[in-house]
Amino acid sequence: MTQSANLKFNNRDESLTRYAFVCGYMEVFENEHGRVTLYMDSIYHVRMVPHQGKSEWDSFEINELTKARKLYRQWVRKLKRGEI
Repeated sequence: MTQSANLKFNNRDESLTRYAFVCGYMEVFENEHGRVTLYMDSIYHVRMVPHQGKSEWDSFEINELTKARKLYRQWVRKLKRGEI
């Protein structure tokens, strides 16, 4: 993939752009404790599915990507620390 094409899908911090979400891409983090996903259908969804315990899911309006990213990063940190 060329650098200009990659810029359409990834921000400088390697997170997905709004364009990438519209195209159907998902941000996914998975480890031995569970999985966190950030994706968009008509709104943004952040879902955490731990291997043990109860799943969590939150949705955000189309203009709230920053809030969705914040929750995604928070849940990724929880999984990395094994706080699930």
